[in-house]
Amino acid sequence: MQSRDRAVIALMGGVVLYDLTSAPGQTISEALDDYLEKHPVLTCACVGLTAAHLLNRLPWWVDVWGLFFKASARVLRKQLDESS
Repeated sequence: MQSRDRAVIALMGGVVLYDLTSAPGQTISEALDDYLEKHPVLTCACVGLTAAHLLNRLPWWVDVWGLFFKASARVLRKQLDESS
């Protein structure tokens, strides 16, 4: 099992645990229901982009999550190199 597999399991486990132990009306799905009422276009765009990113269905130049993470990793590596 690779570290990425453990990360996926931890993430999914955290979501399930949160939803099982949340107060009534406080699940992640119910939060999205509220977001859809207040900001339907933004909510659909964020969920759609996230799903498309996870499924590798976007070209690199449209994948905002992929671009963000690559840029962040580059900055962090540079800072770590400078501090060594």
